[in-house]
Amino acid sequence: MKLIKARTNFSRFWAMNCAIHSLPSVMQPSCCCAFPNGSQTHLAAQMLQRQSAQLTRLMDDLLDVGRITQGRVQLRCEPIDLANVIAQAVETIEPKPREKQQEISIVTSTARALYVHGDVLRLVQCVGNVLANASKYTESHGKIRIEMRTEGSPSAWISSAPVDRRR
Repeated sequence: MKLIKARTNFSRFWAMNCAIHSLPSVMQPSCCCAFPNGSQTHLAAQMLQRQSAQLTRLMDDLLDVGRITQGRVQLRCEPIDLANVIAQAVETIEPKPREKQQEISIVTSTARALYVHGDVLRLVQCVGNVLANASKYTESHGKIRIEMRTEGSPSAWISSAPVDRRR
């Protein structure tokens, strides 16, 4: 009985931790584009709309801990262009690499779109977390490379490179 209770408590902690961990990444772009110049107004409005939708879904999950701990989080799976997932994830974490003057490059090995079947919010959240960690552990002026390619099935790779100080 103690083991079951400990497992339940750990599951609740893990679910809360995952949801809370994502909140700063979602909020960061919203704070940075509060007062855009005229040419960026439309793009900023679109970004705020996406970030608001993500925040709403994350808060719904956070508030309904019972559903999370019982594994009943509803995934909204659909075919998703992997490039859109990566673009939204980069947009979400972009203020941090900009602050550290890091270069983010996105490379694709194919001209056609790479589709995956999944929940766009969860995929953006996962890729955003990986990119946030890449930025966190990459030196200032470093490079973060995102590579999408097909080798049997669609895949994406994220790597960071050390700064060449000899330049």
